[in-house]
Amino acid sequence: MRAFVLAASLLTTAAPALAEPADTLVVQANVALTDSSRIVSYADLQLGTPEGRAALHKRVAFAVSDLCDARRFSVAEPTDSLKCSAETWASVKPRLDALAPRYASR
Repeated sequence: MRAFVLAASLLTTAAPALAEPADTLVVQANVALTDSSRIVSYADLQLGTPEGRAALHKRVAFAVSDLCDARRFSVAEPTDSLKCSAETWASVKPRLDALAPRYASR
């Protein structure tokens, strides 16, 4: 799974996504960094099962963790990583919640 998200991250750009490709979420950090987004696919997951939803959550968590890794921020601002993580989760959560109606059909 880690390799999948890492491979998907190669497909990202620093510009905000205008539209997400089918069966993917674009996880974007609200920070002025290059390489500030990750594409997380859920095309292979059965979102109608708890295991499928847990796997998607893990993929998104890995993307957020990768985007907001403390090593990407200045040591002068030690809370920037935590702020990045909170803001990124806040931006992706509504899109995760919007998938709920599709859970039954997947």
